[in-house]
Amino acid sequence: MTDLETKSPEFASGIRGYDRAQVDEYIDYLRRLITDAEERARDAQSQFVLDQHAAIGPRIAEIFALAEAEAREMRDTIASQSTGLVDAARKEAREIVVSAKREAAEIREHTERDHVVLFAELEQERERIREEVAVLERCKAEAIGELNHLREMLGEAAGVVGQVAEIRGRRAPKQLTGPGDETVEMPAVAADLGDA
Repeated sequence: MTDLETKSPEFASGIRGYDRAQVDEYIDYLRRLITDAEERARDAQSQFVLDQHAAIGPRIAEIFALAEAEAREMRDTIASQSTGLVDAARKEAREIVVSAKREAAEIREHTERDHVVLFAELEQERERIREEVAVLERCKAEAIGELNHLREMLGEAAGVVGQVAEIRGRRAPKQLTGPGDETVEMPAVAADLGDA
């Protein structure tokens, strides 16, 4: 990372917030920067010996003392800035995690709600189909009963026609005209009776 990136970092957004790897890498970079600044400050401090300053001269000693004070101040400023950046990055990372968890909970809740509604709709549809099947079963049973009743009536009619034909000495017809002017085939028994 460059110095410009440390002043205003940009992270790529992922599905659940910022890219965690980039945030971790940035925090590690800031830690290395702090460690490096502290090591340089310690090295600079150990190199300055007040006794040597005095040997060089009072004006030079004063300049070195000012430089040493300025270096300390810069070190403290960098340390506080980097600590602030690390804290800000941690806070932002926590906010990202909280936001991602909240979004996941909302998605889960929405999905569960949709599931309940869909299940209720499917149950209603299944109940409606059951009712329709029951109605069709009743209609089928009624139709079968009616057909059986008509078969019995045809059998009785064939018997009557056969008897009438026998009485008249004629042959029983093989077909009869029904109540709706439809032609009805007579059973073989009626034909046999008519032949007898």
